[in-house]
Amino acid sequence: MSAVLATVLTAILLGLGASSAQAQRRVQLVNFDSNWRYFTNGTDLPTQSANMWKSRTYAAENTWPSGMGLLGVETTPAVYPYPFNTTFAAYDNNIITYYLRGHFNLAASDMVWPLTLVVSNLCDDGCAAYLNSNGVASIRVPFNSGFTAPATGGPTEGAYETPVTLSYPTAAAINNALFVGDNVVAAEVKQNATGSSDIVFGLSLTAIVPTTLTITSQPPSQVPATIGSPFTISAGVSGGPGLYQWQSSPNGATWANVAGAGSPNPTNGVLSYSATPSSSSVTLYRLVVSNGVSTVISGTSTVTVTADTSGPYMVSAEVLEEATRTNRIRIIWSERLLSLPNGGPVCAGCGTNFTVVFAASNLTVTVSNVLYNPSGGPNAEPVTILTMSTTNWHIGTNYYVIANRIRDAQNNVVAPNSVIGVGWPSSVNTNVMDFNATWETHTDWALFDPTIYQQPWNSVDYNTATNGNWGSGGFGVYWKDNAINPGYVPCRGMLGSELSSYVRNPTLFRSTFVVPANLATGVTLRVTAVYDDGYILYLNGTELPSPIGRVNVPAGTLPDENTRSIGEAIDALCVSNNVMVTLRPGTNVVAAAVVQFNTEGANGGDTFWGLRLDVSRTTYRTSPVPTNGVPTNQVRVTATRLPNRNVTFTWPTNIYGYALEFTTNITRVGQNTVLGPWYQAQTNMAIGMVTNYPVPISGSGPAYIFRLHKVP
Repeated sequence: MSAVLATVLTAILLGLGASSAQAQRRVQLVNFDSNWRYFTNGTDLPTQSANMWKSRTYAAENTWPSGMGLLGVETTPAVYPYPFNTTFAAYDNNIITYYLRGHFNLAASDMVWPLTLVVSNLCDDGCAAYLNSNGVASIRVPFNSGFTAPATGGPTEGAYETPVTLSYPTAAAINNALFVGDNVVAAEVKQNATGSSDIVFGLSLTAIVPTTLTITSQPPSQVPATIGSPFTISAGVSGGPGLYQWQSSPNGATWANVAGAGSPNPTNGVLSYSATPSSSSVTLYRLVVSNGVSTVISGTSTVTVTADTSGPYMVSAEVLEEATRTNRIRIIWSERLLSLPNGGPVCAGCGTNFTVVFAASNLTVTVSNVLYNPSGGPNAEPVTILTMSTTNWHIGTNYYVIANRIRDAQNNVVAPNSVIGVGWPSSVNTNVMDFNATWETHTDWALFDPTIYQQPWNSVDYNTATNGNWGSGGFGVYWKDNAINPGYVPCRGMLGSELSSYVRNPTLFRSTFVVPANLATGVTLRVTAVYDDGYILYLNGTELPSPIGRVNVPAGTLPDENTRSIGEAIDALCVSNNVMVTLRPGTNVVAAAVVQFNTEGANGGDTFWGLRLDVSRTTYRTSPVPTNGVPTNQVRVTATRLPNRNVTFTWPTNIYGYALEFTTNITRVGQNTVLGPWYQAQTNMAIGMVTNYPVPISGSGPAYIFRLHKVP
């Protein structure tokens, strides 16, 4: 097998991380070499509830012999990852069922919810395990199958069985299954037929215990929202795991759970809540997170919902540089649009609503097509994409866009002659991790950490110092090759540190890299990997999608001790693509499970792993916009009374992005006069328009106050 280089980039969008994997504490309750009582006499044992052989209080066990695991009789003990410490005397291959009992103590500090137990087994031919009389692991032996019933099959000699995970999400669930102090694991080990040459048993039981919760990111204290437009609030917590629940209150005194806004397993400990309000309101929100160790409550977020009385505005206008064309402008809007006039999402005739001007000569460029997408922006913002003709279109020069008659979903219109400069993209590349990076490595699953794959080993806040038998140090492309000592890897050069051992189960790697805040969002991540034979790659706890995140490994499976690559790696493979990601400002965690091909022996074969990461961020040189023909402090609106008691309003045509607004409310607050709220004067606003607001007769009707307001 050979080292393989892969450079993979594909279009994705990550949050600050992804599958949730929070800090937990691991407590080893039973080891593969723990002490057991065993019964090999070939007679049935009582199953009555008062004297059941698998109960906590079975006194007859004190007459049984005892010994350390592994236990049994084996003709090929070398294939097992643990030594046989106890051999059954006077082994009789006509006996089908053997009984074992072991004890462990559970401290009160470890009996907290949500608790997870992981049972790992070595058994030949099959076994059923019981925890305080309750069945917890059934491996080719049904629970309570009876003394003479054989196992339904046999194992792969020396191979671990698939671990069994037991979840106790509440205090009640734990109290029904476990006890503070003494607990008993009982097992019945069975042959699949008489005449078998061996019988084997070993068991490991590990508790995954939650840790103290801490608020790491608060929701915003004030959130303005408008009717019909969604808002989102988020809060983050470290430690756990725990139960996350958003609550709401009208006054801060009484709180209620928000339906559908809870989770036991949010991504990276961050839970968001989104809603689209349908009426004006003021509501308080908070996040409550609990487990058996602690409860934390976030700060309060006040969401104030009002009617949308302002038109949309353009946030940015950028040229889309694509492989086949550069004549498209993407305009990001402040809010969703009702539709483009005279059409639906695609509006070929709507170019007259947009004027694109070549700044150097004031010549216009024809807009041949307009496409509207309510969530087409890089962060799901509403966008319009203008396709330009090639006449007067010169790549890299200055242009600006003028928009009119565009309305939002509430029928408010864009301010007349709204203008924005067009930006041209350029890329800045930064290397954030090279092949000489130092990694923490884990190759000792079989001997020291049978539950390592059930731990959150790829999470942001996983502590390798207190969880698992991790190694550190070294640099470069890590490798182990028992056949040769290669000194060169294609596309990389010299190898780095040699791993301590080769193992068939996945080898785990963890490392970190740091990015400044300006390289965290909306960036392209270039990933270059040297591997053998396959890998699963995680960024901040989230598996990156294919083809970058899972190479030569079957889709849809989490890595465990039995994960293998699809095939043998191809020599000197190099591929490239683009990956759009959102990173964490500051420290980011990258983790990988490097897997092997099936045909390699337990002590022969090769492993390679190395990674280079480069961040590319697109910046935009924005074109200047035209200056107003009238100084800002001299912009005036003129009202002229008409014979029919209507009023016409005019203002200079050479100013950009001023909206006509009105109010009927004048409030005296102390020595100050407060006006507002303000509303758009007319949905078809245009310079020189006529209002439909009649001039009130003295002493009747409201007084209308108008203003020109510069829109962002």
